[in-house]
Amino acid sequence: MPLSDGGSQISGYLIERRHKGGKWIRVNRTPCKDMKYTVLGLFEGNEYEFRVFAENIAGYSSPSPTSDLCKPCRPITAPGPPVNPKVKDYSKDTAYLVWTKPNKDGGSPILGYTVEMKKADTEDWQKVNLDDFIKHSAYTVKGLEEGERRTSSGSSPPT
Repeated sequence: MPLSDGGSQISGYLIERRHKGGKWIRVNRTPCKDMKYTVLGLFEGNEYEFRVFAENIAGYSSPSPTSDLCKPCRPITAPGPPVNPKVKDYSKDTAYLVWTKPNKDGGSPILGYTVEMKKADTEDWQKVNLDDFIKHSAYTVKGLEEGERRTSSGSSPPT
């Protein structure tokens, strides 16, 4: 809110944007009532700055100070799950797992994978790779007990 309402209640706000150093363009057709507004129609990779005017019965205020530069980018979401996990080979105390990378990376490169396993008759999953993310879509699980049935789950962490 402005420090002064000019003697009349603020009825709304007008928002303008511009490309870095360019010409100011009005963003909203009618003044918004809230002190927040989602600006649509921006292009990824361009840099924008914004300013706001307050409106009351007498008209519009001078513009606010210019905002910091904003560079829109695609929103990043969690990736999809790894595809087609398989036990490719095994011995009495190891299992060699392989999988295919997720169909969707969430808008950011996959940083790595986490493998979890559980005994077949329990519900408790335990992380297998404790030190770091697995960088490739294969991993050898070590320290298995001969005769124990286990289930594994490969997942990709948030990026």
